Amino acid sequence: AQVLLEAAFRASQDAMLLFRESDGMVVDANEVWEGAMGISREALIGQRLAALPLWLDPEDPARLLRAARGRGAVLDFAIQTRR
Repeated sequence: AQVLLEAAFRASQDAMLLFRESDGMVVDANEVWEGAMGISREALIGQRLAALPLWLDPEDPARLLRAARGRGAVLDFAIQTRR
């Protein structure tokens, strides 16, 4: 099941970012996210959401974490980015 989930994550045409809900630490990003945000997967992994250099609204990382808590996923979360 894990292999299928990872394959779907990698093949998705939607920008996807995986982070720990407990502290906002980025665990992974797919290629679409990398291209859309202009930040490599390697540079993202291990960073906290709030530390990413892409938020125009400094409240967006906290809003994203709140939306994820207890749900396990956030869909259609709109943000304005520097890119």
